[in-house]
Amino acid sequence: MSAALRLDDMTIYTAEENKKNIVQALSDDVQEIDLSEVTEIDTSGIQLLLMARKQADKQEKPLNFIAASDEVKNLVRQLHLSEFLQLEI
Repeated sequence: MSAALRLDDMTIYTAEENKKNIVQALSDDVQEIDLSEVTEIDTSGIQLLLMARKQADKQEKPLNFIAASDEVKNLVRQLHLSEFLQLEI
């Protein structure tokens, strides 16, 4: 297993770079995405998490979102996506 991908801010301003990093991580068989450093997240960040989950499921690869920050947990809770993302909040 490769090391976890650690993401920081997940906003529209960082979406392109984050998407590139997530796609690369999935192709490198990274199984964990560390969300502990995310201090800002908007719906574009949520879209990237959804994309990562769908892509991993499609490829039948394990993927865990770990150490979600309070900002991530709050938005995931508001959008009722914790079950789909398999993220404990």
